[in-house]
Amino acid sequence: MPTWSGTEIENLPAEVVPYANVIDVGDGKPPFPYRFFGSGLARLHTFELTNKTTNAIDPEGFRNLCVDQHLMVIEGRRPMAFLNEIPTQTEGLYRTHVILRLPYCDIGERVTNVLTVEESERPPDQTWKQSWDEHVGRM
Repeated sequence: MPTWSGTEIENLPAEVVPYANVIDVGDGKPPFPYRFFGSGLARLHTFELTNKTTNAIDPEGFRNLCVDQHLMVIEGRRPMAFLNEIPTQTEGLYRTHVILRLPYCDIGERVTNVLTVEESERPPDQTWKQSWDEHVGRM
């Protein structure tokens, strides 16, 4: 796994950065603190998580889904993609998102950070391909 240098966010294409987030894994047990939570995600989900933890994700079912996905990446120590139905503020209305979660390691084989990129304003296949080519290809 690549190490986290802090420049990964800066190296993402400008149109992807607002749809990215980074958690610090700590001891590998939730809740996980968000180091960065993009402005596009904050608008999309109607909450800001920078310097907050996964405990702040609402509703609870969505929080559990996010935490479970992070745990899968941490335990598997490999990139994973997910297709999620994300709830909106309108009851019964969901958006489909392609989510790419990439592990980073600063201590031996242990995951220390997870960078997530969600689909952006572009079609999901374009977001997936660009994120994969630029980041997973380096692993």
